[in-house]
Amino acid sequence: KYSVLALSRDTNSARARSLVDIGNVSILEGTFADEANLRAGFRACDGAFVNIDGFNTGEKTEMYWAIRAYEIALEEGIKFFVYGNLDYTLKKAGYDSRFRTGHYDGKGRIGEWILSQNQVNGDRMGAALFTSGPYMEMAFSSRTPMTPTVEHGVITWRVPLGDGAVVHVALEDCGYYVRWLFDNPERANGMNLEVAIEHVRYTDLAAEFERVT
Repeated sequence: KYSVLALSRDTNSARARSLVDIGNVSILEGTFADEANLRAGFRACDGAFVNIDGFNTGEKTEMYWAIRAYEIALEEGIKFFVYGNLDYTLKKAGYDSRFRTGHYDGKGRIGEWILSQNQVNGDRMGAALFTSGPYMEMAFSSRTPMTPTVEHGVITWRVPLGDGAVVHVALEDCGYYVRWLFDNPERANGMNLEVAIEHVRYTDLAAEFERVT
C-alpha cells in the first residue's frame, strides 16, 4: 500500500540494503540533524514517521531536532506526521528528579508540544503520537537495564522495581501500530496511541521462566 523513503547516514550499510531488499523502499542519504535533508525527504512524501534515537543524540539535541522536524514537515506539505514518543516520566512522577530519565523525558515533552500544536495546525497537517516503552525482548538481551545474569547456574534478574512493574511492549508489534495510525489518519489525528502488552513484574517473569524451564 505504501512506498517508503527511509533516511540513512549510509545508503550502502547492511541495514539500509536490507530495507531496500524488502521492496518498495528507497533510501535518502543524510541525517535528521540537517534541514536540507529533512526538506528533501518531506517534499517527497505524504506522511512522516519521526523517531529520533535519544541514546545516540542526547536529550537536548533530540528536543531541538524533533521540533524542527515537525515545523519543516508542516512547511513542506506533509499530510500526516507520527512522532515516536515515550512516557514523560518526570511529569508522571510528580516532577521528582529521582525518576528523571533523559531520553524518555525529552520525547515526552516534545510529544505534548506536538499535540498542543496540532490543536491549531491539525487541519493543515494531522499529527499523532506513538508512545511505546521498553521492549519485552530487552529482558533477554545484552546491555539493557534488565539483562539477566547466570549466578551459580541460575538465571537471575536484578531489577530495582520494588513492588513496581515494567510496562513492556513487543518490538514486532510496533510496526503494526504505526501502520494503523497511517491507515486511519482521520481517526488518529490528535491521538496519543499508548501501547503495552503487559505490566511485567519481574518476580512473575522469573517464576514463569522457572516454570517453563
